[in-house]
Amino acid sequence: ETGTIELEEGNLKFTYTEKQKVKKSDEEFPENFFIGDLTEKFLKKKWPVILSGESVDVRCPVPQFRDTFGFKFVKIKESKLGNREVIVLQMKAKSIFLSPFISKILVISDKKTGRPVEYIGPVAPKLDEDGHFKDLEGHVVYHYKD
Repeated sequence: ETGTIELEEGNLKFTYTEKQKVKKSDEEFPENFFIGDLTEKFLKKKWPVILSGESVDVRCPVPQFRDTFGFKFVKIKESKLGNREVIVLQMKAKSIFLSPFISKILVISDKKTGRPVEYIGPVAPKLDEDGHFKDLEGHVVYHYKD
């Protein structure tokens, strides 16, 4: 299985190949597009909203479905991690039909800066099980030089 997503002329172009069969689709680039690599930048931009307790909607690309799925970041609690004050966010599927199939996704961020400190949930590399992609669950700890 292989999957690609390209941005071309304001549209997301999805290509997914499974068992030598190529499937394609496209959709307009969503304003609230989100991928894991953009977590820090996205959270910083939305941090005042998150701190206020409001949820923040995002659209995440899912290559194997050639589509984006709606999620929302929800502040679930304030806590301490060592001597650092943090906000614990959960990324929840917006669709009641999708939510049973999505593992729990937590982002723990520094309360002052909004920078992610930890991420718990599926990560970008996928497991190859008998030629099919399967989510790899991870626990990522971020370290910053400054």
